[in-house]
Amino acid sequence: MRVKRSQYQQGSIRKVRKAKGYAWEVRFSEWLNGKRFQRTMTFQGTEYPKEADVRKAIELTVSQINSGTAGEKADARFGAIITLYRRKFLPSESRLLDLKKKLHKVFPTQGVLVDAFTVAREDEIDEINLMLKAAATPQNISQLAQRLTVPNPPDLEFSTRQHHAYLLDHYIEPRFANVPIREMKVLMIDEWLLSLRGAKGRPLAGTTKASIRTLLSKCFKLAAKHEFISPFEHNPMHLIEVKGVSKRQKEIQQITVEQFKSIRADLPEVLDVLVLVDASFGLRISELLALQWEDLDAAKKTISIRRKFTRGRIGKTKTPASCATLPVADGLLDILSDWKKKTGDSEWVFPSPRTGGPRSGSMLLQKGLKPIAAKHGVPGLTWHALRHACRAWLSSGGATLTTQKGLLRHADESTTSDVYGYPMTDDMRKAHDHLVSQLLE
Repeated sequence: MRVKRSQYQQGSIRKVRKAKGYAWEVRFSEWLNGKRFQRTMTFQGTEYPKEADVRKAIELTVSQINSGTAGEKADARFGAIITLYRRKFLPSESRLLDLKKKLHKVFPTQGVLVDAFTVAREDEIDEINLMLKAAATPQNISQLAQRLTVPNPPDLEFSTRQHHAYLLDHYIEPRFANVPIREMKVLMIDEWLLSLRGAKGRPLAGTTKASIRTLLSKCFKLAAKHEFISPFEHNPMHLIEVKGVSKRQKEIQQITVEQFKSIRADLPEVLDVLVLVDASFGLRISELLALQWEDLDAAKKTISIRRKFTRGRIGKTKTPASCATLPVADGLLDILSDWKKKTGDSEWVFPSPRTGGPRSGSMLLQKGLKPIAAKHGVPGLTWHALRHACRAWLSSGGATLTTQKGLLRHADESTTSDVYGYPMTDDMRKAHDHLVSQLLE
């Protein structure tokens, strides 16, 4: 006896004219207690101008509607998994901002509470929007205010979320959104990764390909967790290797102590202090810009690295090992003490004169450091090149690999030796003092 295969629904979409503009109506059929019901969803044209935008928005709903049908595994598209990943780990920044505008109107005197509210998943934005649609009774408003006091920070750092969104938008989604999950084969993905090109038609960097592979692996894990695929199947991404992950696309610019001094002599004061601090500690630019005066302990002659500033956001350091306390040489401490008098009552060591917050690292580099460095025969100087230079200078000064690891705050000594060529110890202070004396003499 032949069993009839349940039909996999994609949802019918039609454009409906409204008094102001238009909307999209999406229709599905659902079965409940043996009876079929018609379900309709509406999307405003102002938010979803094209049918393709609607189709993308309903990808996950399509899969949920078809959950349990015989054709689910065969016909569900990978776009449903991408949508699921976005909703779980990449809550829409624009939707969150729109939500906060609504909340500011409801709580005009509680701006701090609203501004501090965060969400980890897209579902939480939907939840608050539903609460806003309820009658504005004292009880409902009280429940909403109570809900806002329990912010749920995202699982991923802001910079990581932006990076994942970029990879999905520019690589994964255009290629695989409409591909049935059953057709996501190892060889197809492997060949696609090999064919990827970056700027000017050059092969995409190995690190970017590795990031894409990792993100696809996370998507497959999510697919298994939500039973789009069998949880007992091997993740196909485990079979894909990416070459050239540790290979640099560009050589790091080398710089000598003498070149560094000549460059410093031409820099404006703020850039001079920035560059000196960066080279003395080998800080990442995100850590340098996030320094606050409370991090400096003049009595103990130490400075603590506690946070980073990247893409306009304050966040945690790159790794737990990056969060550390470092020694400060007397000469550098004197320079920082004099500099503090010129920053007024700002909490930031290097405040922006325009915003009062941290400065822009890219602007300081492109409009300040790089042009002057080029005049002194160091055209490719970057903030990260100064971190590498710090390691090289420490090594030439006789610092051991363990001491270099502590000062550069690497989690693994192999990173210090291979890539760069935890309590503070006396050796760390001696090595730092020797380096600063070289840079200042």
